[in-house]
Amino acid sequence: MKRMRKTEECNICKSNKFKVLVPRDVYWNGWINDVVRCLECELVFRVFLPENKIISWTYKSQLSNSPDYPADLSPGRVAILTECANCISRFRNLNRILDVGAGTGFFLKICKEKRWGVWGVEKNIHLVEIADREHDIKIKNGNYEDTNFPENFFDVVSFLNVIEHLSDPLAALKKAYYLLRPGGGILLRFPNASFHVPLYILSRKISKLPGKIKFNKSSVIYHYAYSNKTIKRCLTNIGFRNIILKNSATLHQKNSSINIYRPCITFGLNKILANLVHRLSFGNLYIGSSLIVTANK
Repeated sequence: MKRMRKTEECNICKSNKFKVLVPRDVYWNGWINDVVRCLECELVFRVFLPENKIISWTYKSQLSNSPDYPADLSPGRVAILTECANCISRFRNLNRILDVGAGTGFFLKICKEKRWGVWGVEKNIHLVEIADREHDIKIKNGNYEDTNFPENFFDVVSFLNVIEHLSDPLAALKKAYYLLRPGGGILLRFPNASFHVPLYILSRKISKLPGKIKFNKSSVIYHYAYSNKTIKRCLTNIGFRNIILKNSATLHQKNSSINIYRPCITFGLNKILANLVHRLSFGNLYIGSSLIVTANK
């Protein structure tokens, strides 16, 4: 067990006691960090080490590798975004949705087709331009933290594969609670820590074995890794109620953490197993690679 500095406290429970799961790991931008688990609430996150140097990086050079870039919107990803849009129909009242980290605006395009009034915020100007050009969706360019929407303004605030990247997810979710009307809902989709953390640890061990098994360090453990347990605790502490979780469909990605079997086999087996166990457990076991969560204010 190690004790963190004040600036490295757990984002959910503010504890500074943690267990190191992966020491001196390399993040996608080259920063050195420890992957840790909070001993109080079990949130998994990265503690970045003092010797890090800022690496120059822009979305513009990476657009062709983005799964949300128009040319790479596979039928599977479109189906997932459509599923997310279907999850929020029960919250419709004022007919307003805000998508945080809206990217190229494809999710808002689907919502607009379902007659939602759509708002979005995205800090990368290149993605904002794509949303306007490709989907005719107007997205505010800037930081979500700096927006000044009125209190109780939205039916829904969505974070699709966003909260795991934020520096302060708790503050972002608290702001969403402020922006939602009473009875409005939050929509989250994120990589499932219960799936990815053990896989990442295993893949690191396998990569050290002799042979030609390749290990890609572009893992899906981002700044934070939430499980069903930690996201429930986080939302409940803020004041959200009626928390509903479901396993989300699995998509093979180019930058897979571990390449042992053919992608079609891992995709099929994982999806079948996740769906089977979820059904047999009456929806109480969440082992999919991603989770979709909704909750009411």
